[in-house]
Amino acid sequence: MTTSPADEGRGAVIAGFDGSAQSRQAVQWGAAEAALLERRLLLVHCFEWPAQEAMYGSVSPSLHALGTPAYPELNAEHFREVAEEQLTATVEKCRLEWPGLDVSSSVVDGDPATALPLVADEVDAPLVVVGASGSGALVRALLGSTAAELARTSRRPTVVVRAPQVVPMSKPVVVGVDGSEVSERALRFAFAFAARHRVPLRAVHAWSDRPLDKIADTIVSAALGPREQDTFASLNDSLAERQLRRGEKAYPSVTVSRHHAVDRPADALVAQAADAALLVVGSHGRGALRRLFLGSVSHAVLYHAPCSVAVLTDNESTMDDSYAGARDEAGAAP
Repeated sequence: MTTSPADEGRGAVIAGFDGSAQSRQAVQWGAAEAALLERRLLLVHCFEWPAQEAMYGSVSPSLHALGTPAYPELNAEHFREVAEEQLTATVEKCRLEWPGLDVSSSVVDGDPATALPLVADEVDAPLVVVGASGSGALVRALLGSTAAELARTSRRPTVVVRAPQVVPMSKPVVVGVDGSEVSERALRFAFAFAARHRVPLRAVHAWSDRPLDKIADTIVSAALGPREQDTFASLNDSLAERQLRRGEKAYPSVTVSRHHAVDRPADALVAQAADAALLVVGSHGRGALRRLFLGSVSHAVLYHAPCSVAVLTDNESTMDDSYAGARDEAGAAP
C-alpha cells in the first residue's frame, strides 16, 4: 500500500520509479545507499494522465477512447492501480535484498522534474536518485525533460544512475573541482561518498580557453586577454587546491589523486570517469550566462558519462551532515 510522502517521516532517500528497467536500477542504487546511510528509502512514482500526453504533449485520437464504454477498464484509476502494484512488488523486493531497510512508496501527481523536488523538500531528503535512459534521439529528449532538468533544478543532491551500484564498491569516485562554492559542495559530497565506500577519490581540474575564443567578440574579449586568462586559470588552481586540502583534512582515510587538464571540463571529466563508479559535478543553476560557462558541464556529463552522475546545484538546501558533511573518524569537520 502506498502512502503520502509526509507519512514516511523525514530524511528518507528518494528513488524515482516508473516501472522501467532504468528506474529499477535507480531503486537498487538508492536502496544500497540508504542501507549504508541507515536511512529510510522512499520510492516515488510520479503519475501523469493521460500518459501519452505526458510523454508527447498531446493526446492521440486513440487515447481518447480510454475510459469510454469501449475500454472502460483503461482509465486513470486503472493505471494508478498498476503503478501502486508495481511499487508494492518493488518495495517487497527491496526488503528481501536489504533486510532491515525501512522501505515505503508513494504515488504523487505531476511530472517527475516538478514533483520529485517537491517531495524531496517535503521529507527533507538527503538524496534523490533517478534512472538514466542510455542514448538515442528520443531517449536524449526524455532525459533532457526529466533527469537532466531534475538534476539542474533540484535543491537536493541528485544521482542519475547508469548502472546498478555494486557493494562493496571498488571503483574510484571522480569529482570536478574549480574553486567555486558549488565545487565545494560537490567535493564534500564526493569525499563523504568515497570515505563511506572506502574507495579512492580522483579530483579533476580542467581549464580550456576554447569557449572564451568562441564568444570573445560578445562577452569577454575586453575583460580577459591572454595574460588575464592565465591569471584566472592560476587563481582557479589555487582555490581548487585549497578546497582539496580542506577535504583531505576532514577525510584523511580517503586517497586523493589530482588530475589537471588543458581541456574542456566536460571532456576531461568524462575521460577520467572511464573506470569510475560515480562522477560528481556541480551545476550553477538556471541563469543563462551561468549555464553558458558552467551549467553546460553538468549537462554534458549527464549525456556522455560512462558511469552514474551526481549533480549538486548552487540552489542546494543545507546539506545533511550524515551524508555530505560528516567528518571522517580520524578527521575534523570540513
